Amino acid sequence: MTQDKRIKVKFTDVWNGFNANGYPLWQHLQKNFPVELSDDPDFLIFSINGANHLNYTCEKIFITHEAAFPDFRWCDYAITFRPDINHPRHLQLQNFALRPGYQKIDQLVDRHRQDTAKILAEKNRFGAYLASNGNAKAREDIFDALSAYKKVDSGGKHRNNIGGPVPPNETWDFLRGAKFIIACENSLSPGYVTEKLGNAMLADAIPIYWGDEFVNELFNPARFINARNFSSLDDLCAHVQDLDQSDEKYLDVLRQPCLKNNQQHACLKQPYLLDFFADIFNGNRRELRRPDFEPAYYARQNGWHRRYMKGPMTLAELDILHAAREDYLKKGLLDTRFTKSMRQELEALADSAD
Repeated sequence: MTQDKRIKVKFTDVWNGFNANGYPLWQHLQKNFPVELSDDPDFLIFSINGANHLNYTCEKIFITHEAAFPDFRWCDYAITFRPDINHPRHLQLQNFALRPGYQKIDQLVDRHRQDTAKILAEKNRFGAYLASNGNAKAREDIFDALSAYKKVDSGGKHRNNIGGPVPPNETWDFLRGAKFIIACENSLSPGYVTEKLGNAMLADAIPIYWGDEFVNELFNPARFINARNFSSLDDLCAHVQDLDQSDEKYLDVLRQPCLKNNQQHACLKQPYLLDFFADIFNGNRRELRRPDFEPAYYARQNGWHRRYMKGPMTLAELDILHAAREDYLKKGLLDTRFTKSMRQELEALADSAD
């Protein structure tokens, strides 16, 4: 790649109303590479919300901020949460690194050295909860259980109990006022750790977290409450009450480093992202084989993802989806935030294997 050559990039299938200029990934690329948006791209960056990517033959980079498994039959490179795809064509990236920005992750280093007593003195509410929907059973159960002890201020659209949603420009003040913040993921998936936990720490609160165990590779387990470490909601609530009723115990948690070993994990560092794209743009990873997964493996991993890719399913995938239909649809999909229409599509797809 010569210094004066422009790299033509296009985004597609990201989300409805997507604007590249407001997308943090594009902002990082613009600052560090000679890139430009084009309808005749050298590189296509696409996600799970559509099938326009099938109309392009250039090199394709799949990216998702959801708990989706990448299908390397439809992309050359992938950027996901997954820590278990150890391959140079894959980049594990937590969207916490992109959305608040790397500078906010820097703020978590040495954050425990603040005047924690002053922080506690300025807290004016027991708990805070921000959610736009109720399709996450774990956080709903935690909210209900804690609310039986003390009021948890719900400032989002869902289950709002403070007279209306908190305006975006007042969100940080709302969070900073809370001693505890419910910071649960929507679902469990390997490596799926979003910005929720980090934002709660930036608000100098104790997060109450539910999600994948990879969180312990990013954050210090002593700095947050992991709901999955408790055998029951009663045990979880008893622990929260203990911290709430003892300033010294509460401050002991705030004095813990936010990040594991007080250091940023590689996937939370900007050079990790930029080096990956530099290699792609320069063709350094082009000759490497893509990860090779059996079709049935894709079906077991994330059959619902195929609904978005719109590519033809193999017979092996259909067989797997059909054989596991009852368990997958009832125990898997019904516990997630997928819409009724999406479930119906998958049911129809499974039926087609009959």
